[in-house]
Amino acid sequence: MAVGIKSIINKSNVFLFCSCLVLATTLSFSSNALAQSKATKKNNKAEPIKTVKEAVKETKEIPIQENKPAEIDPISQFESDVAEQRVTALNKLLTDNNPQIADFITRALKDIDWLVRANALQAIARLDVKQRSKLLPKIIEASKDSYWFVRGSATIAITELARQKHPSEQAFIQQTFNLLIELQLDSHPFVRKQSIPAILAVNPKEAIKFIAPLLTDENSDVEWLSAITLVKINDKQAVSYLHNAQQLKRTSSHIYASALYHFGEKDFLPILLSNLDKVDIALKRELIHILCQANDLQTVEVLTKTLKTSLAEDPRDEKIIFEIIPTLSKLPSPTSLEILKTLLVDPDRKVQLSAIQALSDTKNPKVVAVLIEQLLLARDREFGDSLVKAISTFQQVETVDALFKVRKDENGKNRPAIDFALSKMGITIDNLSLAIRSGKTPNWQTPRAAARWLAALGVPSSLEPLVAALNHPDVQVRTEAAQALGMFGDRAAIEPLIALLADPNPIVKEATVEALKTLGINSEAITARLNSTDWRVRADAANLAGRMGIKDVVPLLVANVESGEISARLESINALAKLKDSQATKALIAVLEDENAAIRATAAVALGNLGDEQAAEPLVKMLTSYDVALGALAADSLIKLSSNNATPALIKTLSSRNWRARAQAARILGHLRPLSAITALIPILSDSTAPARYYAGQALSKMGESAINPLIAALKTDRRGTNRYGVARALATIGNNSVDALCQLLTDTDESLRILAANVLAEIGDKRAIESLVNALGDDRFIVRSSVAVAIGRMGEEALNPVLDSLQSKNSPQRRAAAALALKNLGLRQAAPALVLALSDKEDTVRANAADALATIGDTSVLAALTAIAKNDRADTVRAAAQRAINEIQR
Repeated sequence: MAVGIKSIINKSNVFLFCSCLVLATTLSFSSNALAQSKATKKNNKAEPIKTVKEAVKETKEIPIQENKPAEIDPISQFESDVAEQRVTALNKLLTDNNPQIADFITRALKDIDWLVRANALQAIARLDVKQRSKLLPKIIEASKDSYWFVRGSATIAITELARQKHPSEQAFIQQTFNLLIELQLDSHPFVRKQSIPAILAVNPKEAIKFIAPLLTDENSDVEWLSAITLVKINDKQAVSYLHNAQQLKRTSSHIYASALYHFGEKDFLPILLSNLDKVDIALKRELIHILCQANDLQTVEVLTKTLKTSLAEDPRDEKIIFEIIPTLSKLPSPTSLEILKTLLVDPDRKVQLSAIQALSDTKNPKVVAVLIEQLLLARDREFGDSLVKAISTFQQVETVDALFKVRKDENGKNRPAIDFALSKMGITIDNLSLAIRSGKTPNWQTPRAAARWLAALGVPSSLEPLVAALNHPDVQVRTEAAQALGMFGDRAAIEPLIALLADPNPIVKEATVEALKTLGINSEAITARLNSTDWRVRADAANLAGRMGIKDVVPLLVANVESGEISARLESINALAKLKDSQATKALIAVLEDENAAIRATAAVALGNLGDEQAAEPLVKMLTSYDVALGALAADSLIKLSSNNATPALIKTLSSRNWRARAQAARILGHLRPLSAITALIPILSDSTAPARYYAGQALSKMGESAINPLIAALKTDRRGTNRYGVARALATIGNNSVDALCQLLTDTDESLRILAANVLAEIGDKRAIESLVNALGDDRFIVRSSVAVAIGRMGEEALNPVLDSLQSKNSPQRRAAAALALKNLGLRQAAPALVLALSDKEDTVRANAADALATIGDTSVLAALTAIAKNDRADTVRAAAQRAINEIQR
């Protein structure tokens, strides 16, 4: 255990000075104590303790001896009359592992001079366990020594032994605890001070309550060490002790404030900072340690200032420097980041390496560029390896991209340091290939980035995994792979890229086209191939032109459409369809009458894709073709064109004898929705073929409100009912807009129209029809009333009250019976009381319908009323209805 030197050195004896310096280095004895030893020999009375400044002054006045003294046999020297020589001899014997060292220490413990005794005590802890076992009791004896430095040295020996934690010495260590409690009350502050670390080492669990009383010691060194030790223990119990000490001894409040800051009382920071310039270097280190542990952004300024000061000192205080540097990495501020960056060029390699690690620990992506810059300048392996390690911790796509940007030097050659950094981050052909194939990548990496980096590596083995990436399920990966293959420049990628032209994603396709152009598949190359005498080459070229969107070759494609081998013509037509250039319209219209059916069909499809309205009428003509597929293709193309120019021809086609033509015309008109076609479409609702009727109904329903009146008029004029179903379906499909017209039909003189209107209103389910439907409950015809009751049942609870009013109609038994039937269809429990009253209606039909309605509702509270009716009603139909209701409810 080091003891701070309070330097008193005898000027008259240079050898003695050197010996004491050795002693201070090895066992850290006090030179002040040495001066007092000499005084004790002279008059048995200790001299006053000199200050550090006095000791340093005396030290500087000692002349430097250039020649080393001759080696002296330590055993002989141990017999010297001079205490300092005996101390030197004992240290030499200890260093040499003299087999009789234990005996020498035993003799030294009995020495007349306190310095020798103290030296022997501290030497015990440096022996191996067997050698010192017999000496342990001597430590306890020495704790009673008359001289304070010996007692303090005994305490230091106990501290060192406790820290070594040898099992065989545990009993002895525990035995010393009570002794340490006594020593903390010693009359000399040095002993009290040394008891603090000893108590902590021997009994850390209970140390706090024994150290706390020393907070108010009369000696400031003891107070400081007590407070700092409580900080090291880091137990919240210390807070109350510190506050109590603050109340009891306000003159030492600055000491307690520094410790309380460590425990989270941030208001004490200014006091702690003011202490930094008032304490010795050992305490300053402890206070800096407290600041570093706090992770408090308020400390950044003082820490950076202290760091700069320490770096400028000669010699530098490394303990402070290497305490502050890693701390700054945890304090995210521009100031801390900037000073860490400057340390990368510090002349001290240890500082550089510490700064690299600190920058890595910041996890701030902004430092990556600085680290890479330093890596490019690195001239030795140790510095470079540290930078690579730091860079590799920034596991981000951006980091790898940044490395690739500087991978090549001004001569285009790869920089080994960058390649090494990339490999450290796992950027290798094997890893990237695996990432693309399996999708198993680190969390920070993506298959898309892997594809990009494969290309950036620029080695032949990158080609295969990049081609594999063209089939990756992720759109971005396919895009990146296509772009990478284009940049890679290997024409072996052309065929796989051509296959990717069929990708459904436009972004992938665009990237593929650009890659192929980079690889030489461009308009010039396509032009040359379209002019080839080999029809196979022309066909392939046309295919590529269409898929790649190369419009420059449209004239050549048009020329290929008009003549030549079928395959080349078909590929040219398909290409023109994809390119959507109106220059091709006339040529494609011309081949609609080609003798080859495949040419006609492909041209029909192409014209739809071109979107040129000039093709409308020629395509309508194709609807009448008895080639079913051709007519359907022409219809699809007309729908794509969406041209009103085709309307007159389509209306005319509705009267064609070809039912497929009529059906396709109706289908197309449904997409075009011209109001002029409504009248012509209505007759098709009764067409002899189902497809024509279906498409006509769909077309009219899409006309919306404009078709309602014509449809209603068609219903009224169609006395045979041939067309009515289709019209009704059209009105139902139109939906809510048809409600008003249908409600008017509920009062039509034609019974079948009234029924039809009720059925359509039921299907639409619009609540606006409730009033008209309730009024229709009084219709003269039962079949109408039944249809109306069904329609009301679809209207829900909003129809309940109007129907209940109808159930009480005095003048119309038919309305009351129909109302009961409507309540049955509604099935609402709220209607039960009114239906029970209706069981006593004078009309048999009303009573029977009421019983049926109660059966549907299923309320057990009406069983008594139904039972009475089932037994006593005069009408057989009513009794039967009541019994059915009872059975249904009980079931």
